[in-house]
Amino acid sequence: MDLKDRMQKCRTQMNLTQDDVAEKLHVSRQTVSNWETGKTIPDSDSLTAISDLYNISIDDLMKPDLDLKKSSEDNYSAIIAGIGMLVVISGMFLHDSISIIIIVIGLFIIVASDEITKFFNNK
Repeated sequence: MDLKDRMQKCRTQMNLTQDDVAEKLHVSRQTVSNWETGKTIPDSDSLTAISDLYNISIDDLMKPDLDLKKSSEDNYSAIIAGIGMLVVISGMFLHDSISIIIIVIGLFIIVASDEITKFFNNK
């Protein structure tokens, strides 16, 4: 859930209309609508007023959806593990000692796929 969705959810939980919020924040109803549709983003003063009105911290209002981020990390990890499988399968068709090296590299990629994902997500 992003900022626009959180703002709309908070407003509806408090049984407020966009007109009510606009009046309390001293902005137009169209401004509130633009925030809730993601057309514009509230400035810092408005964010402070919104957090006070909805009794939620600015951090909680702005924080990214952690479930979505985790889902994205799981997808990347699965892709990396799939690449590792392809490397292992490729190694099976090669001959001599290079085959063993390629298979070991592929297995390493599979086993370390979560760590590889974390490494690239932190950059």
